[in-house]
Amino acid sequence: MTSKNYQYIKNSINKTNSFNQNLINEPTTINAKQNHLTNLLINKFNRISIQSNKLSRLCQKLSIQSHHQTELAIYYSSMLMATARVFNLDQTEEDDDSNDDIEKSC
Repeated sequence: MTSKNYQYIKNSINKTNSFNQNLINEPTTINAKQNHLTNLLINKFNRISIQSNKLSRLCQKLSIQSHHQTELAIYYSSMLMATARVFNLDQTEEDDDSNDDIEKSC
């Protein structure tokens, strides 16, 4: 996940939090049912905000893990290439030795 996506999620969370705060601070001259529904809506928004925060933290962790996996893959591929070079070098030396033996016998 890119930092741009992470910033977008964080900004969305901040907008939700400020919206919730505005709902709480607004003076109300509404009836009891509307007040109850408003409180339910505020609670839902708060839950969504908490879940969004958790989601953004999980996305950040996933991004870090993905980066580490990439670094690990690069490390292992370089080790594999180095091992292949050593193996090829050993094979080349063995081939040279066998060619020398053939030349000596002729």
